Amino acid sequence: MAPAHYITKIELLGCPDPNPEYERFFIPERNKWKNLSPAQIGEYYIGTLYKEIKKWLQFRAEKGPVGVTFSAGIDSGSVFLLTYHALKELGESPSRLKAFTLSIDGGGEDLMQARTFLKALDLELFLEPVEMELSDLDWKKTVKVVEDYKSLDIQAATMNYALLQQVRSRYPDWKYIVDGDGGDERRSPILQEDVDHKDDQRQGLQQRDQHLAYGCLHIERGVVG
Repeated sequence: MAPAHYITKIELLGCPDPNPEYERFFIPERNKWKNLSPAQIGEYYIGTLYKEIKKWLQFRAEKGPVGVTFSAGIDSGSVFLLTYHALKELGESPSRLKAFTLSIDGGGEDLMQARTFLKALDLELFLEPVEMELSDLDWKKTVKVVEDYKSLDIQAATMNYALLQQVRSRYPDWKYIVDGDGGDERRSPILQEDVDHKDDQRQGLQQRDQHLAYGCLHIERGVVG
C-alpha cells in the first residue's frame, strides 16, 4: 500500500532487496486559515474544488455522461452542484449529469435524503436510484480490490463497489464517475490518529460542514467561478 501524497521510488539494482523511498509532494501548512471567517474558508474550499472539476470537464471528461455517487451529504452534494454548475458555465448540457444513489432492500436514509435534496433544488430528474439486496453486498470481495484495512473505510468501499458494479451492469460504456469521498479528510482534527476525544473529532466535522455550507452559498449566489 503506497501512502497518499508521496512519490514512491524503487531502485532495482543492488543487494539486498531494494527498499522503497517515499518523497512527500504535498505538505499543507497547518492552521493557515485560522484567522479567516468560515465564509472565507468556504469560498476558498469550494472555489478550489470548482476549478478542479471545471478543468476535469474541459480536458478529461470532455464527452459522454458524468455520474456522481450521491448520498446528498455535504460532500457529494457539493460535488454534484459544482459539476452541474460547471457544465452549464462551459456551455455543456446538464443532461450529461446523473446522481446515482444506492438503496438497500428498498429503503435507506441516503435515498430519502437524495430525493429531498434534489427536490428542494428542482433537480429531481437527475436522480437515479440503484436498488440492491443486502445479500448482494460482499465485503470480502471489496477487501481484495482496495488498499486499506480500516473498518469504516471497508464499509464505505463495500457500498461504493456494489453501486459501481450496478452502474457498470446498466451502462457498460459509462466512463466517468465523481464522488465526495475523502472530503472529511481535509479537516485536520479527524486526520490525527492521536486524537483521543470524540468531541474534537465532532468539532472538526462541524467546522468542515460549516465551511462547505458557506461555500455552497457562494455557488447559489453566482460568486464562485
